[in-house]
Amino acid sequence: MKCHACGADIVPEDIVPVERMVASDCQPVRANLRLGSCSSCGLVQKEISQTWQDSCDSIYANYRIYHQSAGAEQKSKSQDGQFGPRSALLSMFLRKHAGLPSAGAVLDIGCGNGAFLRQFRDHFVDWRIAGAELNTSFAEDIRAIAPDATFLTLGELAAFSGKFDLITLIHCLEHIPDPVAYLDNLRRLMDGDGLLLVEVPDAQKNPFDLLIADHASHFSISALRCIVEAAGFDVLSCGNNVLGKEITLLARRAERPARKPVADGGTADFLPSHMAWLDRVRGAAEQLARRQAIGVFGSSIAGSWIAAHLDKRLAFFVDEDEARVGRSHMGVPIVAPDNMPRGSVVFICLEPRLASQIREKHADKGAELIAAPIVE
Repeated sequence: MKCHACGADIVPEDIVPVERMVASDCQPVRANLRLGSCSSCGLVQKEISQTWQDSCDSIYANYRIYHQSAGAEQKSKSQDGQFGPRSALLSMFLRKHAGLPSAGAVLDIGCGNGAFLRQFRDHFVDWRIAGAELNTSFAEDIRAIAPDATFLTLGELAAFSGKFDLITLIHCLEHIPDPVAYLDNLRRLMDGDGLLLVEVPDAQKNPFDLLIADHASHFSISALRCIVEAAGFDVLSCGNNVLGKEITLLARRAERPARKPVADGGTADFLPSHMAWLDRVRGAAEQLARRQAIGVFGSSIAGSWIAAHLDKRLAFFVDEDEARVGRSHMGVPIVAPDNMPRGSVVFICLEPRLASQIREKHADKGAELIAAPIVE
């Protein structure tokens, strides 16, 4: 493999390829993909092969954004305990920490159905908004947000000459091969010392990110900082500043050329241990399902991945997000924790700390809650 950020040689891990994965819209995927970790820049990544590209093309051709909640954005808990849509939490972060002027122009790349732009507009009413996506599926959703809202396909964006004070990539950069070159190219769209907001999953904290088939990169805090700085930006903040399992990076455009990213102080290779733990999680769930059909707590990435291994032994999903309760996913119902069938077995397929918290929170609901195994 060649690192798609710095070009260094990568030896794929013996534990991969991974065949059974999940798309970023939580649909099960079968794809024979290889993973590796770059010892030069520290980026964990998929091999950017024709197999990977074909898998992505298939996923995006049938993409159903937030389908478990009929298009409503998934809710998350912030670092300070607030519970709400990710876009609302990020907009509040920008209002408090970005020092944005009262008026300006923002471009959201990978805008989806406009969840972030709607929240941003509520906080920054005098800003002009624009969204960019692969195709025109959500064009009217974006244009409906404001009279002056602009929609661009990614093809149109490549030829666009307008300028923006803020460019945001929210759960977007992890999908893009060659992230340094991509970010470097965005600088031409920035007005003066414009700001960049990047939000990605923290793969070092969340092993399930490795299983998302259409993610090209799996970032740690250090790797993301390294790549953004190499693309010609000065990083203002980078960490789990908004959501505990996600990295929020805020950077300013700098007047220097892009360079090859090189990790400062070595790399943290979490890939082998994460993959070994995920294999233990799969084994634990399959063993439980041999006794009886079981429920799975959570109907997002982790829950969808483990459910794909249970076949007809999956009875229901449990979710705390009221927008999902009463709907179905993967052919089974989504129920609230209060409505778990008494005496049922529910596997909490989440990282151990969160799984333990959920088991304690809902221990009195009448179901047998089994948390994912601890990390050894």
